[in-house]
Amino acid sequence: MTIDGAYVKFTPLLEYSLPAGNHVVLLVTEDGRRKSFRVDVAPGAVTQRVWNFDEARWEDEGR
Repeated sequence: MTIDGAYVKFTPLLEYSLPAGNHVVLLVTEDGRRKSFRVDVAPGAVTQRVWNFDEARWEDEGR
């Protein structure tokens, strides 16, 4: 996984703090599947995104 182009770790990543603002996240599984997306973190907010690679959909839609 990378955030704003910097390597963080392999997925899954259960908790990670980011500063407020817009960030680009790239998820990469050990078998090479990839998902890129933007996340906007509001000041003082908790934001959660859960991508289901097997079903190619967001698990957290509507939360």
